[in-house]
Amino acid sequence: MPHCAAAALVNTVAALPEQEAVLPLAAGGFRDTTRVAGGDPALWRDIILSNGDAILSMINRYRETLAELASLIAARDASGVEAWLRRAQEVRRAVPAKSKGYLPELYEVVVTVPDRPGVIARLAGILAEAGINISDIEILRVREGEGGTIKLGFVREGDQEEAVRLLRASGIETRKR
Repeated sequence: MPHCAAAALVNTVAALPEQEAVLPLAAGGFRDTTRVAGGDPALWRDIILSNGDAILSMINRYRETLAELASLIAARDASGVEAWLRRAQEVRRAVPAKSKGYLPELYEVVVTVPDRPGVIARLAGILAEAGINISDIEILRVREGEGGTIKLGFVREGDQEEAVRLLRASGIETRKR
């Protein structure tokens, strides 16, 4: 369902007559929310169709939830909108930070790097020389010409600790997550 929601949001913007003017203005929230829509369409087609009944049920629930929000907005119900957002905030806070569903828990490190060619290769190289495997990598934020934030995930806590030590020793701003 998250992939369907992300793809629907992208397709909604893509259908706007002013799409070419709007997309360059897309902020971090749009990029974060729609990141999974960049996945392999053939793979996701198969996943969606294999789980069609469950996804159709969730799409109907999602429509009802959006209709609830639309009603609150149309009524200019400020307290209702706030309560609607607060419910989502509370549930979101309950989602385990290190859990990836059926995937194993990861020990994460966040690094801040300049916007230069080879930065990710440098990070990977420093860790590879020490025999540390990056199990997950995600670019969180990038401002062209300024730099960005990258999240690295490790299966073992010891690898996380050593990655922090090595990256800091190399002058890279690093923090455990």
